[in-house]
This record gives sequence, structure tokens and C-alpha cells, in this order.
Amino acid sequence: MSKKLFLLLVLAFYCSSLQAQDITGSGVWFGNDLKYLPSKKIDINFSCEYREVVTPPQFGALLFEPSLDYNFSKHLTLSAGYRFDIRQDYLFRHRSFADISYDAKLVKKISATFRMRYQKDFQIGEFNDNYLRPKLSVKYKLSKKISPFVYGEIFYHLWFKGNQFDDIRISGGINYDFTKKYSVKLYYLNDKEFNVSFPLTQSVIGISFGEDF
Repeated sequence: MSKKLFLLLVLAFYCSSLQAQDITGSGVWFGNDLKYLPSKKIDINFSCEYREVVTPPQFGALLFEPSLDYNFSKHLTLSAGYRFDIRQDYLFRHRSFADISYDAKLVKKISATFRMRYQKDFQIGEFNDNYLRPKLSVKYKLSKKISPFVYGEIFYHLWFKGNQFDDIRISGGINYDFTKKYSVKLYYLNDKEFNVSFPLTQSVIGISFGEDF
């Protein structure tokens, strides 16, 4: 009897340790951001991004995202958009979101942006997730062409086993403006899940090209 109890305790400990352990991976993201400025108040954006998983090598996701910004002032912006995803399982996923952003200059060359996002992720007939995503970004204007940046973002999962935080992102990189219309962004991103059964931690290297019309 004691041997059976011992084996059950070992099995229970093993299962609980499996639930607690992190799953780690790395990836490379390639993006293209287009922006059309029909007026001083309105920006029309279209972004696409290809995500490749490096460890293990496999297709990650293909994303398409149109959005619209309305600039109330130089500091305050309201945005809304939609994302269409093709994921690893080749199932289609959808996202709608709304943002409110506030920009402020901290000192002469340093500015900060706080953004609050509400998003709704869904796959028809499968799942429906709602998040709040506060994000704080800081940018340093090193020169006319070069602007290093860092940001932190946390995900607050709404109406899922009670409201809870379950993901955090930390990123840093650099923007380089070739001209007033063309730019490139290079960055590193660490994305870490928590408060979930099998938390995933990703290290991502990304590059994104921008073009304004």
C-alpha cells in the first residue's frame, strides 16, 4: 500500500511539474507597414506580417491588418482596426480592436506614448477572447534619421476564469528613416506568458519596412 501511495505521489508531482514548466521558442518576424494621409486628422494604415518559428523551424503566422487613426490633436489619437490571421494550423482567426493613445514629449529628444487597447480575438465556432493591453513606449531622437526605442506591454484577459494578467512583452529596437516617406524598424522582442497551464516564452528578432503616401 505504501509503495502504491508513493508512486501516486511521484506521478502527481510529475504531472504538476509538467503544467508549471515553460515552453521556450524563438522566431523571426517580417513586416510591411503602409500609411496613407488623406488629411491632418485621418491616417489610413495597412500592415502585413509574416512570422517564422525558428525553434523548431516551422510556419508561424501570416497577418493582414487594416486600421484607421483619428488625430484629435498632436497628442491624442483614437484608432480602430481589424486583423485577419492564418496560423500554424492553417485555420483563420480574426481580431477587432480599438485604441486610445497619448503622446508626450518628456525632454527635448525623448518622447513617450501610452496606448490602451481593447481587442476581441475569435475563431468562428471555436473561441472568443477579450483583452485589455496597456502599452508604454519611450523613443529617443538620436538624429534626424535614427530613433532608438523601448516599450513594455501587458495583456489583461477579460472574462476568462476571472479577469487576470497572462502575458507580458518587452521590446527594444531602432527606427531608421531613409527619407520622409520610407523607413525601416529593427527590434528584439521577448514575449512571456504566465498564469496559464503551459506558458510560452518567445524571443523574436523582427524587421519592418514603412512607407507613407
